[in-house]
Amino acid sequence: MRKVTLSTRVHSIELNAHDWELFADKPGVDAAAEALNERFKELVNSGATRRETDRAMFVFMGKLGQFGACDSEPGWVLDDLLDTVYGTEKRESVTANDFVNSVFYAENFNRAEE
Repeated sequence: MRKVTLSTRVHSIELNAHDWELFADKPGVDAAAEALNERFKELVNSGATRRETDRAMFVFMGKLGQFGACDSEPGWVLDDLLDTVYGTEKRESVTANDFVNSVFYAENFNRAEE
């Protein structure tokens, strides 16, 4: 029986495009950084696990690829955020299959929204 219940919440996150290491010269990059902040906060506050947050952010960052969000540097920023919120944990490596699945999911998710 669990006698202690923990809740992980993000009250605010204010990383800018430079903090996320996005492409600074792209129009709309500030909105992309804000979208990353909001999505991360939404996932954490919904009760998602570290792994669920990591994978969902990976998919979301793929949708913002034109701003450099799927480059390695923003991924490292995400790792730091995950460590800050969920504690330090060895990150599972992302495989090529994970990437293919995330692209498939993103393409089909976009079609479902149309």
